[in-house]
Amino acid sequence: MFHSENQQVGRLPASEAAENQIQKATLAVSIHEFQDSKPTAGRSFFDKIFTEKGRYQIPYPFTKVLNRLSEYTGQKVNNPDGTGIKVAIFPMGRSLQRNAALDAGKLASIDQFFRYPRVVVGVDEETSFDNSLLLNLKNKMYLGFNEKSQVIEVISYNEELGRYEYQVVNNYAEGKIAEVNYANRSLCLSCHQNQTPIFPRGPWSESNANPAMAERLQAVFDQTFGKVVCSNAKVQTYCYQDKTPMYFGAPIHIESNVTRQLDTSTDFANFTHAYQKMWKEFCKEESCRLAHLQSMILYRLTGQEGLRSSETVKHEVNKMEQTWLVRFPWGLGIPSPDIPDRDPLKDVQKDPQISDLSTVSDSSRHQVAQLLAFSKIPSAFEPLMPRAPIGIWKDTEVDGAGANRLIRGLSQEFTFGDLKLIDQWLKVNRSEKDILTSLTSLCEIKKEKAILNVSCKGHTDESFSFDVSIDLNKPQMPFGLGELNYKSKTLGCQMQGDFFCPKFFDLQGVYTKVTESHAKITLQFKNGLGLKNSEAYDMSEVHLDLDAKIAQLKIYDPVPYLSSSLQSKIHELFPTKVFNRFQIMKVLVNASSAKLGRVQSEDYQQVPMQVERSFTAEELEQNMNGFTLMKNVCTQCHQSNGNSPSHFMGTLTQPLNDKEMCQQIEQCAPRMIYRLKMRQCATDEKRKKKNAMPPENFFKDEASIQHWLSVYNPKVIKFLSSLIDEEALTKSLLGLGSTEIQAQTAIKDLLFADCPESDSSIYDRFPKCELNKFKPFTTKTRCH
Repeated sequence: MFHSENQQVGRLPASEAAENQIQKATLAVSIHEFQDSKPTAGRSFFDKIFTEKGRYQIPYPFTKVLNRLSEYTGQKVNNPDGTGIKVAIFPMGRSLQRNAALDAGKLASIDQFFRYPRVVVGVDEETSFDNSLLLNLKNKMYLGFNEKSQVIEVISYNEELGRYEYQVVNNYAEGKIAEVNYANRSLCLSCHQNQTPIFPRGPWSESNANPAMAERLQAVFDQTFGKVVCSNAKVQTYCYQDKTPMYFGAPIHIESNVTRQLDTSTDFANFTHAYQKMWKEFCKEESCRLAHLQSMILYRLTGQEGLRSSETVKHEVNKMEQTWLVRFPWGLGIPSPDIPDRDPLKDVQKDPQISDLSTVSDSSRHQVAQLLAFSKIPSAFEPLMPRAPIGIWKDTEVDGAGANRLIRGLSQEFTFGDLKLIDQWLKVNRSEKDILTSLTSLCEIKKEKAILNVSCKGHTDESFSFDVSIDLNKPQMPFGLGELNYKSKTLGCQMQGDFFCPKFFDLQGVYTKVTESHAKITLQFKNGLGLKNSEAYDMSEVHLDLDAKIAQLKIYDPVPYLSSSLQSKIHELFPTKVFNRFQIMKVLVNASSAKLGRVQSEDYQQVPMQVERSFTAEELEQNMNGFTLMKNVCTQCHQSNGNSPSHFMGTLTQPLNDKEMCQQIEQCAPRMIYRLKMRQCATDEKRKKKNAMPPENFFKDEASIQHWLSVYNPKVIKFLSSLIDEEALTKSLLGLGSTEIQAQTAIKDLLFADCPESDSSIYDRFPKCELNKFKPFTTKTRCH
């Protein structure tokens, strides 16, 4: 059975599965796996591509980063035909850089978001180079660049560990030296609960696939930079290339197919952990790994039509199916890579023009609050909110060809270039002992000038038929071959009886003159791979006797040689439990002694691995007073150089002393108490109001949540409450437009209630913790 790579193979919408089954299903990957920020093995694809001579080489501007990916993959950016590296722009997105465009204390209009948007990049195609051994970046490399924050966020695959790595490139600006760190993984997984990329569902209204977004981007950039023509001689933020406006190499106007394909790419990336889980848990023995790897190779070599269903393969496939039913009686839950679509411009009518928040009149503050709200994410659209599995895999899904879900899934790790190398390797090493049978046909051969017309008809039980026209002036140029059919008792196919005789259509052939009376025709699929049937028998070699007018098709069986070769390299192919396509191909290429044009560099091994700060469980248990708890816990996410989450605990480059940190916290204390108390609310209440803090995915398990609620939360809330000046807070709420009843409810919520009753919009009116310079709601401080 043919399975297109564009199909969501085995994907079952959660709506079709019973709620209790979803809850009981084992997750393909949970946020509690791969928790270490520092990889215990291997390096990210980003490290491997952006290193040279033992150090990171990340060119500026970002246009050159795109060029580097283009050079590596052979793919351009957003080709008109839908191919190439996919690049989109998000002016008002939901990443950690969501508020990077805002200047502290000043906000003129939401055009600031359009002046400093986020560029999102995804690679959803294989490298286009033949005769090469390179990384397969397809669905394995994603970047997010923000000019204002001088940051590139990176999600890329670690093939040795079988996981996606999260990295941050800081200090990325002209004249600066970029700094690369493996990110605080617990922070990343708060949103990336599936441990892979996430992306909005269609129609991707936040991006420049939305015409309104694209038009506003162009208007703001035209006004800021003018309509300047692109030049390779200087660094240009924005310019016109062939009348197309570009921002750091990203087209301002794109079709929705770009974001659709990015979305599809993240969906396929989302299956990676499920396949690796199957491989590691169900394919531990050598017999299973050899059988499945051989099947993957044959499955791809036959154009995903089938594989050799030997007794060994059948046994291993059936064994995996039975083990699955015992191990996953409720199925395997596939985490969701999707967040809801959001249109930030939906309710925007006009922009209030405000130059400085300190001069805003009381009558204008409601407009300012609305404007500020555009950079915040409503609870329903917040990536931090826990997401249910997107579907359930109920079994290994064995198909009619004998392939299971693992064979079909992991076979896509191999590039088409890999298949060509393997196909050539098997072809070079076939011998006469591998011939199963030879099919013979009588032919009519006519030559008209430089055109050789050959029509061969099979009349016996071991014969074949085809018609070709060959231009003898272009003997090595592939020619078209409309149809080939055959019949063979040896292959279990004969014209009479119970067997179906297959036909091949739309093939190619290459004509080679051997002698004056002898020629050879090499048959291949349109993609260039040698012709094979669904049993993986090689049917690519036709010998033509021009004098006797006889054609002979030799049928080779490549499987014995493939099996023995894989068996002899078993320990090199699988040195660890992880399925590693690059390692497998490196072993096979060495075995074939192929001379390669391009090979992945090993320079990355010499690059020091820097990791953002994080805390162990033991460290979190020390000094159990509220302020110290916040320093231990909250700094994991809120002490960073990023713009979101808010860095009210200071930044890594400009750390605060205890008093400064307390004063920073003091100004946001009402907001913090509200969000912390949301953790104490029932689930339905939390969804109605605001996502609770810390986010659900901060915790290891239910016991950790209960420990937080009983030990940590009371102490932190007690400390924050001590910073609240009740009288000053009431006056501030009234001054910001709250009614007296709303203000009283807010005070009650903050100082006395377990679960807040008031709506979060009351607290949204306070200055945001993301802004470093703002006037506190009280001029007095309770910090010492």
